[in-house]
Amino acid sequence: NVNVRVVPVGPNEAKVVYELQERTLSPVYSVRVAGTTILPSEISESIQEKFKGVPALTPALLGWARNKVDKWYRDRGLAFGCVSHFEGVESGAITVQCFEGVIDEVKVIYETRSGKTLTRGHYPERWVWNALPFKRGHHYNLEDGKRALRNVYATDLYENVQVVPRLRPPEEDPTQRQVVVEVRVMEKPIKTTDIQLEWGVGPGEKGRPVVSSIVPAGEIFVEHKNIDDKGAQLSGSLTSSDLLVPSNDIGF
Repeated sequence: NVNVRVVPVGPNEAKVVYELQERTLSPVYSVRVAGTTILPSEISESIQEKFKGVPALTPALLGWARNKVDKWYRDRGLAFGCVSHFEGVESGAITVQCFEGVIDEVKVIYETRSGKTLTRGHYPERWVWNALPFKRGHHYNLEDGKRALRNVYATDLYENVQVVPRLRPPEEDPTQRQVVVEVRVMEKPIKTTDIQLEWGVGPGEKGRPVVSSIVPAGEIFVEHKNIDDKGAQLSGSLTSSDLLVPSNDIGF
């Protein structure tokens, strides 16, 4: 407990006195680790061994147990894995209560550049699902999130991809152990046309650079990423040193 008193020491002065009463914790009678399905037994046994024989429970001992469990989860990329709290501190029958986020739902959400959400995209949604390693009932792993980003970007159909894991709110899941993974994608344009023009530049009067020819050279590139809504792709390009009369020098 902490008691705070204000003690006058002068006409316009006072001092604040903090009275600390140390909390006496119970001896440890038993220790168990709960709420986990993947924590190896070696971790639980090492915690039980550490707690065995101590004359009384201390905050430092609880902190040691929390750090040991949390480190195991972090080293394996389990972002939601941790010690949530301790039970039985007063009685000495200690329970180390763990938390593990398990994937309950995966959503694919389409967004526009203006931030609006769409009900569906232009490309087949199965292409996104085929690139996702998430499975319902599995623990959410940071490496799976990175793999999902790489796989979706590798399709070359999306200019922005975000993987957003979140816990269900308490009103939907009182245990707050269910993870919803949102995969937010922004599609690239289905049809694109790029034109690149080049003009020759040479030295003019008094050494100033001038355009040697008003006839531009360049390249025209056309691409369609989803023909007939079946995912077929077609692209083509045309290059010429004289775009005004391309028949003189043309390449495909």
